[in-house]
Formats: sequence, C-alpha cells, structure tokens
Amino acid sequence: MLNQVIILGMFYLFGVLVKNEQMLADFGFPHGSQPTLMSLTIIFQYMFGPLNKLFSILSTQLTRRFEFQADSFAVGLGKGPLLQSSLIKMVADNLSFPLADKVYSSFTYSHPPLLERLAFIRDEIKKQA
Repeated sequence: MLNQVIILGMFYLFGVLVKNEQMLADFGFPHGSQPTLMSLTIIFQYMFGPLNKLFSILSTQLTRRFEFQADSFAVGLGKGPLLQSSLIKMVADNLSFPLADKVYSSFTYSHPPLLERLAFIRDEIKKQA
C-alpha cells in the first residue's frame, strides 16, 4: 500500500513538473520548447532520485521493524529456540554471510542480519522468562 501511494505521488508530481517551462529553462532549454524525453530524464533522475532514496530508507526501516515484531510474536508463542535454529539453518543453506555493518545494513537490508536477529530473540526469551 505504501509503495502504491508513493507511485501515485510520483505520477502526480511528474504531471505537475512536466508542464513547468521554468524548470526546463533552468536546465538550459529555450522557453516554449517541450523536449518530452529530456523532461522525463530530468524529472526522474534529478528530482525523483533523492525522493526515491528517502522512501527506500523509510520502507526498509518499516520492513525491519515488522521483522522484529514477527520475531517477538514467535517468542511469545514459545517458538524462540526453534526460530533461532531455523534462522541458522536458513543462513547456512543460502550460504549467506552472517556479519554486516550495523549502519549499512539498517539502510539497505530489508531483513536484519542473522546475529542481530539472534541477539534480539535471545533478549526476548529472557524477557519472557
């Protein structure tokens, strides 16, 4: 749903900006010209690029929050140890690297790294006990 709202907003902004002659003049095109392909390139590369990165970071943070909530729910059901062993098996089967920089992973990985999740699950189990 969030991505659909973002896409709708991008189409709305594109509709507004594609008619903006001042924007094209700022990029060196003469007044009155309407180079559609260049308008597309300018709008999507220079205007939507930073917005897309911002929305990507927000979406990643939201997804990671949901992952931690799901882990907490599983621990609440008494499935914490099973979840831990399943995550370890999954990482081993996928040949994933369990270490990641905390800052980099928080902005780019939609799922928390294995060690971060295991520590969270361990803390949740201790809270339950």
